[in-house]
Amino acid sequence: MDRFKTKLQIIRFNLLKIVIFCPLLFACAFKAQAGTVLIISEEGVKHQSTFLSLLKENVSLSKEHVIKNISLNGLSKQKVQAFNPSIIISLSNKISKEILSYQINTPTIHALALLSNINQLAPCLPNCTKKLPQHHFLILDQPPARQLKLIELIKPNSKELSIFYTQKSALIAELYLRKKQSTTFKIQTYKTKPSSLGHQLNEISKKSDIILAIADTDIFNTTTLPQVLLTSYRHQTPIIGFSRGFVKAGALAAIVSDIPQLAKQLAELISQCSAGHHFNMSENIIYPKYFSVISNRNVARSLFLVFPSDKKLTLLLQSNEALQ
Repeated sequence: MDRFKTKLQIIRFNLLKIVIFCPLLFACAFKAQAGTVLIISEEGVKHQSTFLSLLKENVSLSKEHVIKNISLNGLSKQKVQAFNPSIIISLSNKISKEILSYQINTPTIHALALLSNINQLAPCLPNCTKKLPQHHFLILDQPPARQLKLIELIKPNSKELSIFYTQKSALIAELYLRKKQSTTFKIQTYKTKPSSLGHQLNEISKKSDIILAIADTDIFNTTTLPQVLLTSYRHQTPIIGFSRGFVKAGALAAIVSDIPQLAKQLAELISQCSAGHHFNMSENIIYPKYFSVISNRNVARSLFLVFPSDKKLTLLLQSNEALQ
């Protein structure tokens, strides 16, 4: 009798756990059913073709899943539904716009997306778990905490960090301001327009210790970049960029995730889904998991800055995140 009571108590306890934790599980889990992994790309776009090839090489599917690739050309809701996909992968902003308009209740990962661009399509970001619960965005932007840690490592005596943004990238500026309590320096954000950037940059560079360039092509592009870098150099204010080209042109450093690294991450996510595993979806943004630090040592020398090698900086950032 006592043994029966004990078993009954265990059953009741387990039922209680299910009642308590199941809503959280369904709210925070993304599990794909058996079927087709549908990858949608644009024809003739080199980086998408490279990404797709690497993705197919890296992904490990269960026996119940197959990969199908279709083009944006002639894409329609009916065409997508005809595949009965278990997961949809979008490889461009144009494709994501189409898929979001279809309102299909299929787990979807939007890859190779800039947050400033994708936010125009999904204004509910960073947390769209109610409005777009099946959609996740594997973005190119690095997480704010990672960027701020890099600045602490390469210029630890910084007192004021400046960030320029437009309405298009207001969310990114807000995400950095949320981190201001966890950093040693003051974060200042400045809303700007391409037409007034030059004047603002000249004034802000005089009083800033460092400028963080966010991935907003309305501010930082091939037209504005020479002026931005010359102004910062004149005031001896280093710029943290967001691409290899930016660093090569004269930014002090950047954290970058290249095509192979992003393909590896997405392949892991697809494999997890196809194997029936869950991954956290408390927010819809998925930041790059794999990354490298790159720096311009000529710029560092001209600014009299000495900091660890790029490889060492990468390892330090990885170690820091592993401890969190």
